[in-house]
Amino acid sequence: MAYTHEQMLEKMQQASLEMNSFYQQVFVNYQGYEKGIGKTKGLSYGEDIAAFLLDNLNLFDSISVLPRTASYKSESHDGHTESSDSCRAEERISLGMFGNVYENIGRVIDYQTFLTESHSDKNAAKIDVISETDNEVWLLELKKYDSDETLLRCVIEAYTNYKLIDKSKLRQDFQLDDKKTIRVGVIVFRDQEQHENYKKADTNVSKLMEALNVHLFVIAKENKEYQIDPA
Repeated sequence: MAYTHEQMLEKMQQASLEMNSFYQQVFVNYQGYEKGIGKTKGLSYGEDIAAFLLDNLNLFDSISVLPRTASYKSESHDGHTESSDSCRAEERISLGMFGNVYENIGRVIDYQTFLTESHSDKNAAKIDVISETDNEVWLLELKKYDSDETLLRCVIEAYTNYKLIDKSKLRQDFQLDDKKTIRVGVIVFRDQEQHENYKKADTNVSKLMEALNVHLFVIAKENKEYQIDPA
């Protein structure tokens, strides 16, 4: 079913009442173009949503830090998993990155870091990868090779998690230098759909990334080892 711009606007306005879960809305992953708008004339769903957010950046100010008393740093995170047959590709990749140093994001100091006390909810917010360089700390959203999520969804999810985490507590729990800037990024596989969309110049999605200061990295396996580069 195709939707008009007016129908999409109604969906966006309703979803924006709860920005914590905006990225989880089904329409954020819509592909194609709006009803009644020719492919060469109008915006795609993703471009329309990005334009709406660009015009209403203050909506992200409503995202408040999730309360957490337990340490973000889990002592059980040692680069191994109790479930060797874990079916989540992102979990397996991020776990395998733990402790490794990558040229552009530094040393991976944690993975699958939950932002809430309870881990029972499969949709509970979490940071896929936390890494540290000499000057920065990266909070990174990681997507598997054949992910069907749009670049827009990846960006909004990464930035939402950045807003949800208690950055002072994060620094304390991981003993991070206060002088290091906490930054947010997305890691996608090279030449997959998200990367291809990013390479299109001057889009609303890329403008939104710039406005939110969300960076994109691409990952590829070189000689059996992952290599991560800026997109």
